[in-house]
Parts: sequence; C-alpha cells; structure tokens
Amino acid sequence: MSWTPPANDRRVPFRQRATAGEWRAAIELVARRHGLFPCELEPYEKGETVVWRAGEHVIKLTSPECAYQIEAEVGCLGAVAGKLPVEVPRLFAHGELEGFPYVVMQRLGGRPLAEVWPRLDAEQRRRLAGDLGRLCHALHALPPPGFRPDWESFFRSCRADLPERQRRYGGPLPLLEAIEPFLRRVGPLDDGPLVPLHTEVLDQHVYVVEEGGTVQLSGLIDFADARLGPYEYEFSGVIEFIFRGEPGLLREFLLAYGLPEARLTSAYSETLLAWSLSHRFTQLRRLLAVIAPRAPESLEALAAILFSVEPAR
Repeated sequence: MSWTPPANDRRVPFRQRATAGEWRAAIELVARRHGLFPCELEPYEKGETVVWRAGEHVIKLTSPECAYQIEAEVGCLGAVAGKLPVEVPRLFAHGELEGFPYVVMQRLGGRPLAEVWPRLDAEQRRRLAGDLGRLCHALHALPPPGFRPDWESFFRSCRADLPERQRRYGGPLPLLEAIEPFLRRVGPLDDGPLVPLHTEVLDQHVYVVEEGGTVQLSGLIDFADARLGPYEYEFSGVIEFIFRGEPGLLREFLLAYGLPEARLTSAYSETLLAWSLSHRFTQLRRLLAVIAPRAPESLEALAAILFSVEPAR
C-alpha cells in the first residue's frame, strides 16, 4: 500500500489538504508499520492536526513545517510520564511518513472535561478548580529536560506582532486600540524562572473519570505546544476555556496552585489579562464572546469579569 502526501500549501488548514479517505490511508500505513493493524480506525474531528484512534492507540500526523510539535510530544511525554497526579499518554512510536512526522501514543481512558463540566454543580466545579491548580503546580515543579527552551525569542515574537494579530482576529476597535497602552501600564511579564508549561490546559485536553457520582481528573493530553516559560503563561487556557468567568473558580485554582491570598487583587487580574492577550493563540474577540452578552467598555472591566480573583458571593 502506498500514500501520496498532499501538497504542502500553508494557506490551507492541514486537515483540509486531503480527503478523509486519503488521511485514512496514511493512518493505516502508520498502524501497519508499527504492528497495530488490523484495528478500528476512527478520526477525531476537532483540532488542526490529523489525529485518529487506532484501537487502544492514537496516531497524530502533521505537516513537515510543524515537525516541532511531534518533537515536543515525544520529548515531553517522556519527561512527565509517571510524575504528575494524572496520566499522560505513554509514547509508543514516532517517525515520518513521506516526510510527514507522526507519533503513536497510548489512548487514555476517561473523557474530556468539556463533556461533563456543564452538568457539574458549583461544589464539584470548585473542587476540580483546586485540582487543576495542583496539577499545574506539579507540572511546573518538574525538571525542564524535554521542553522547548526558546522562551525569550518565542515571547518576543508573540509581543512583536500582538497588535496586528489581535486586529486580524477582530473585535471592538476601542478595545483593540487600548491593548498596547494597557500592556505598557501593566509592565513586563517575562520575569521569573522558566518552568515546564503545557500552554493549553483546555477542557478538551484535560480528561476525567466518574466514580460513584464524583468526577476526578484522570489525564492530560496534547503536549504539541509545550515549552519552558514563566508559570503565568499557563493560566490563560484554564481561565478562558474552563472557568469562563464563573465567580470563585480562578481564586480557588490560584490558591491551590500556591499563590498567597494577598497576591489576589484587582491588579493581579489585570496582569492575568495581559498574559492572556500575549498568549500566541488568544483572541480578544473570543474572550469577549466568553462573557457575552456583557460588553465591557475597557480592558480593565474585562479583567474584572473574566479574570476576577475575588471570592464567590
């Protein structure tokens, strides 16, 4: 069996460069190469990378220009295996198919937090917020080998194109124009030691299991964009995709992470917004959609809503 790789046209999202049947042929080749086939093959529909379930394994295939993501998965999974309070996928194999890098990993049990979060009551969410804080702290306390070390150049590029990037994503012009003055007022963000970061602790990447009516964190997947960096860069995904401005959750998370209560002020909420705006994948328009129909007239007001560290009332 052979596979003809798609044209490497960067203007087209990677998953759209070939048909589902063509991607299936590639995944089957990888599965056969590593002794997994015959097995049930099923695509995951979300995300930009081609990811398929292959029985009890997961195969992730990406474009040559994104080889660094496969390298990150390989390096980081080995570095964190058995060292976190949750499971991470066990690395099975990695290689290239016609120049396209891939990794084969264990498929974790449980299911994404996104599938259960909406039906959890306030107490369960509060408990899981604390567990997420402890998980992030455990990750950040690990030794750095395996994680990309190029923080300085990476963050410099994030800040250099930040205004244009946010304008490209869209949003209210007064808030877009306020970004640079806001960041200058908050001040430098990249001070402090560099720690291992996942960078996308999202509700789709955190896995849970349910036992006796209690939901517990069980796994963390997708280390493709993991790197070394200051710990606060980590918090953006948790805030936007999991807590979504729900009162008290961010405070519970930060206290469980280990921040002193005296640190949790309105000024710190603005610092967290500054980190989020600087995150490579954050969009101001998307942050505003999280808290809709509320429409803050300033970035300070946005920080007070979505990044509030006040206790729940």
